Amino acid sequence: MRFPCFLLVICICLFNFVKAEETLETYIVHIDPQISNINQYSLFAANEPRLLHRYNNVFSGFSARLSAAEVKAMENTEGFVLVRREKVYELHTTHTPNFLGLNQNAGFWNSSNYGKGVIIGVMDTGITPGHPSFSDKGVSPPPAKWKGQCDFKSCNNKLIGARSFLSESPSPADEQGHGTHTSSTAGGNFVRGASVFGSANGTASGVAPLAHVALYKVCGVQGCPESALLAGIDAAIGDGVDIISMSLGVASVPFYSDSVALGAFRAVEKVFFTVDRRLGATVVLGDGQKLSGEAVFQPRNFSSADLALVFPGARDNSSSKCSPGMLDKAEVAGKIVMCERSGGSIAAPAESVKNAGGAAMILMNGESAGYSLNLVANQTLPMSQLTLEDANKIKTYLKNTFTPTAKIVFEGTQIGDPHTPYVASFSSRGPNKQSRGILKPDIIGPGSNVLAAWIGGQFNIISGTSMACPHLSGIAALLKSAHPDWSPAAVRSAIMTTAYRVNLSGKPIEDHNLLAADPYSIGTGHQVGIIVQQKVNCSIVTPIADAELNYPSFSINLGSSAKSVAYTRTVTDVGGANSSYHVDIVSPGKVNVRVKPRKLIFCEVGQKLRYKVRFTRLSLPAVETVSQGLLSWISADHLVASPIAVTYEHR
Repeated sequence: MRFPCFLLVICICLFNFVKAEETLETYIVHIDPQISNINQYSLFAANEPRLLHRYNNVFSGFSARLSAAEVKAMENTEGFVLVRREKVYELHTTHTPNFLGLNQNAGFWNSSNYGKGVIIGVMDTGITPGHPSFSDKGVSPPPAKWKGQCDFKSCNNKLIGARSFLSESPSPADEQGHGTHTSSTAGGNFVRGASVFGSANGTASGVAPLAHVALYKVCGVQGCPESALLAGIDAAIGDGVDIISMSLGVASVPFYSDSVALGAFRAVEKVFFTVDRRLGATVVLGDGQKLSGEAVFQPRNFSSADLALVFPGARDNSSSKCSPGMLDKAEVAGKIVMCERSGGSIAAPAESVKNAGGAAMILMNGESAGYSLNLVANQTLPMSQLTLEDANKIKTYLKNTFTPTAKIVFEGTQIGDPHTPYVASFSSRGPNKQSRGILKPDIIGPGSNVLAAWIGGQFNIISGTSMACPHLSGIAALLKSAHPDWSPAAVRSAIMTTAYRVNLSGKPIEDHNLLAADPYSIGTGHQVGIIVQQKVNCSIVTPIADAELNYPSFSINLGSSAKSVAYTRTVTDVGGANSSYHVDIVSPGKVNVRVKPRKLIFCEVGQKLRYKVRFTRLSLPAVETVSQGLLSWISADHLVASPIAVTYEHR
């Protein structure tokens, strides 16, 4: 293949004379697609190890290990657009399908064919081929549009693709478990008898159990390098996936330098998409107090007798976390030992308590976690995980009791926690700093204590935003299977406007402190050219404020600079011909909301109608705050709701 002279000169001059002592770092390089088409030109010799990836779909460019001098020289080259240092992204179920209202041979699961024919592309740490969650029983062959590849010999109609984009880990096999867990959550097949240490036993499945799964390994033990993530998205777009699922996180950055935003924008342009179970372990104190905890490991033969209770941190703060080597055997042997949680792992304190002769452990939440009990599988010794509030009750009991005792009663799997769903402590909050006029997050999903496939053919329970993302990817796959003509925006709108906003007790959804969750918790020029991959003359393009985009929610600032704003929305009838909807408004505090017209009458499916809504501030709160409301359209058969978030910024 041939390439332009200016690129040839750069490659030869820069890459043949790099001084050995110069520091090399990974850079992402954007090239003007109208000048140098990366599909047609080879930038470096085939054996040049510093070229990492070429990009054709997310943008025109490449990633490479470069010196500062090389980067500087490249900036003066024709066709050069942008170069920036690579970022590293962080990795952020038996019962959840039922919790989401999905039941076999009935309802939406049945009408959507369980996601049949839809391809879910997962960006993660790899996958475990041969795991029963990736059996292709009942799964049809992949559609003809599939162009991907599988680097396993054991791929089938379920697991149709598996590739690695990490030079240090060329196999797509999962060595960490995270990718196997998220892949099976989104599209795992039915597996009977799934459990962790016998807990949460039942039939496990992904949200779209008959969908196809393609895994793109872009994350390793050190996180997810941006160069590999972009390569995975680039390949997924070219391979023909329908849904891209990325359980990743990074600090807020401008859209043009956010690889997830760039990849998602290009994928959407090409028409892609991007629990109430408790495991009871009650602590009963010697004075009769019962503290409701949880535990994955539920030993059947654990003593039902009262045991001595001790908190090492009461005498020595350095011992509060029960770190290895910090416990006095004489103090803890044969007792129930309370420890503060430090980080995600509980293996170290559990092993420490066991080695010191402790009979069991009570693990107390950190202050930031509140009521969010994020369980970790541990079979080292019996234990119960408690909220900080309940752990503080134990501290008070210890101070007031000469011979404190306790016992742990393991109660097995319980369904129907009235506080669920709630917003977990780790859940990503809004607003989006780069675009405050669009309410974020769009929606929340099950992310706490999710059981799904794990390496070694087993199952595991873990928590995180990583667990919520594949649930919503699976829901998108079901909608895409049921409505193949729907755009990504239509699927997102359907999910957002039909989500419920109350918990099982009928009260508003709460956060991890059991307080009412706000909308930022539950949701629902040069830079432009980089995003859209074409030259844009901003002087002739009419700008659109983010709040004016046809989004299924409203995020408004009614601070000192604006007392009243009006926006227009266009809605499309997908619920049936000859339908009529009337508006119902729950106004945010100190805001008047007026909608025109107040009734929408559709004559046919697919018809589009517009409505205008004006938000007027009645008074300005003394302090900056956020209030929420809801704009609903109601027919005889359907309710479609758009959340409203009003911010009162003082300027």
